Amino acid sequence: MIDLHQHPTHFDKTIEDILRHTEALGARMSVVLPVNREEKACICTSEVCRDAAREHPERLTWFCVARSEDPGALGRIERYAKEGAKGFGEHKVELACDDPRSVEIYRLCGRLGLPVLIHFEDANYNTGFERFENVLEKLPGTTFIGHAQTWWANLSAADRSRSDYPKEKVVPGGLTDRWLARYPNLYADLSAGSGLNACERDIEFYRGFLKRHRRKLLFATDCPCRDGQGGGWEQKTCFGRRMLPHLRELCESDEAYEDITERNLARLLRIPTS
Repeated sequence: MIDLHQHPTHFDKTIEDILRHTEALGARMSVVLPVNREEKACICTSEVCRDAAREHPERLTWFCVARSEDPGALGRIERYAKEGAKGFGEHKVELACDDPRSVEIYRLCGRLGLPVLIHFEDANYNTGFERFENVLEKLPGTTFIGHAQTWWANLSAADRSRSDYPKEKVVPGGLTDRWLARYPNLYADLSAGSGLNACERDIEFYRGFLKRHRRKLLFATDCPCRDGQGGGWEQKTCFGRRMLPHLRELCESDEAYEDITERNLARLLRIPTS
């Protein structure tokens, strides 16, 4: 198993906390992600993630980021790629998702072979979700990974551009479901409260969703807890520990479960399977 989504410093998590979280869930590796904005809960640079992965090469690998508004962003990304970054993200900027400066980053990442993990939250970050389809059509050579509130709310056709945690049953035909079926370069990060909510709001719909997209879904936690048991976080829960039993129950086979929890991401990031 590989966890796609862990942030050093997220709610004060240390690298040791991330390693403990990884082990507690039974994962062999986690991807450490920086964020390209400063926020109270997490201030983490590409260099922090790079250095952690170098110190623990069998347990961690890393993505890089650069801000779209930074004139030197493309050069920095090229440097990070040479230093061993496996992807770009978490891309979390207060711009439209199709802002030309972001599109240039997406295009470069396609040339460098770096998947781009995007935080879609129409109230705040990478806004204009419905227009992202134009990006997918324009850049078929770039691999994208969708994440966060607006991405998962749009599992339902009734929730266009929502950026919260809808509880109603899913109305089939949502953009997320349709785009995963239509675009070979699009994948989904199952993490965080938004990804867990997408599963638990409509278990039977999610069963079919897993079957339709078993080659496009990537296990991830983005979990603030420090130990894989809910410790060190006021909500006293672990997103990964809650999600894994659902995946075990709802996946059509052991092979599908292994695709989602490890093989899809290993293939995408060129990591040998266990």
